[in-house]
Amino acid sequence: MNVEAVQVLVEEAKPVSLPEPLPHTDVQPGAQEAGGTGETGGTGESGTGKVVRPRHLHPIYLSEYVAESGRQLTGLEGASPPLRQLLTELGIVPACTMLCASQREAVLATMEARQQSVATERDAVYVQDRAIATARGSLSALRQIQRTLFTGDGAQVALGLNEELPWADEQFVDRGRILLAVAQREPYATVLAGAAFSAERIAEIGVEIDVAAQTIAARLEARNAAVLTTRVRDEAFAELRRLMRQLRVQVHNVLRRHPELERPVGF
Repeated sequence: MNVEAVQVLVEEAKPVSLPEPLPHTDVQPGAQEAGGTGETGGTGESGTGKVVRPRHLHPIYLSEYVAESGRQLTGLEGASPPLRQLLTELGIVPACTMLCASQREAVLATMEARQQSVATERDAVYVQDRAIATARGSLSALRQIQRTLFTGDGAQVALGLNEELPWADEQFVDRGRILLAVAQREPYATVLAGAAFSAERIAEIGVEIDVAAQTIAARLEARNAAVLTTRVRDEAFAELRRLMRQLRVQVHNVLRRHPELERPVGF
């Protein structure tokens, strides 16, 4: 056996452990860490007791803006009668405030949708990782048996025993299917059957790889859904900012021209 094959053998002899379930925290898989405006998630303390920078599912500035908008809309609802009458005469209340309130509710709905889509993605990642770990473990066991049966360089190359299994998800599935197809051909199939690795067992590994491929597709679909809900949330938030900016300008203009009026909460 050549040195290359020995190195691959050592790598694949390592046990393949199934992943532990991911805790449901406010984490966006693949998101960048940030300071006060990051969109990831987590706790404020690490396992070593060190305080770590908190991460969030939504940018802090977005959550703060939505909350501030709520305070201002509530403040206009409870504005003094003289101010409310003037705002009504100018058409600011209730037309503009209702429009802003409706858009604010839409933003909150998109934030909830994004939270659920991220949770779905995390579940899909966990299911995918378990499926791939199962398939990898079975395929690695087959390859270890093959190494004891086929020691020639030609057989080693034909069965892919001179190369390590890919770690990238899609590449592992593609490579696994190719290797199983070779193992099911002669003369390899008969020799493997004699070593208690029947065609049925090899077919079972093929099913495991097919399941892994399905979970990869499900994870990609969940990822796309999470990206889409993020885009929808950001678009809704941009519209809320536009509407609230118009409302604030008009209210501040009224207050500037009538300093005797009591300022509502939030202004």
